[in-house]
Amino acid sequence: MQILFMQPQSKEAIQSVQSTE
Repeated sequence: MQILFMQPQSKEAIQSVQSTE
C-alpha cells in the first residue's frame, strides 16, 4: 500500500486505504 503514497495523484486513494483499515 506504500506505493500509493509515492503517487501524488493517489492522495484520495490513500484516504480510502486508511478508511479500509
